[in-house]
Amino acid sequence: MEKEESSKSSESGTKKKNSLNLESLSKLVVDSPFNRYDLVLLSRRWAYELKSKDGETRSLQELLQVAIRDIVTSSVNHKMVRELPPFRGFKKQKNAQEELLKALHQIPSESSKKN
Repeated sequence: MEKEESSKSSESGTKKKNSLNLESLSKLVVDSPFNRYDLVLLSRRWAYELKSKDGETRSLQELLQVAIRDIVTSSVNHKMVRELPPFRGFKKQKNAQEELLKALHQIPSESSKKN
């Protein structure tokens, strides 16, 4: 019973914290000297740069909030972000289970599916 109450209170605390973060972030964006569209492009590029670092486990949505905050607060030089090479995308990794089954020859290849 106590665990349920504590988990409910921690969930509500997390929701309040997230809403406060979003409110402060939106205030930063509104008060920013950047054009909102430029800010979106810069933040997106910086978020991809953060995501491409080895060992980064946060989702792109979380990193986007960090990137917006970094650019608006000048933690990152926006000129440096503009000069970054275009982002080419992440390599899509196949499902580990599917790769394992293919390795064990349990999934027929595409050529045998057509026949």
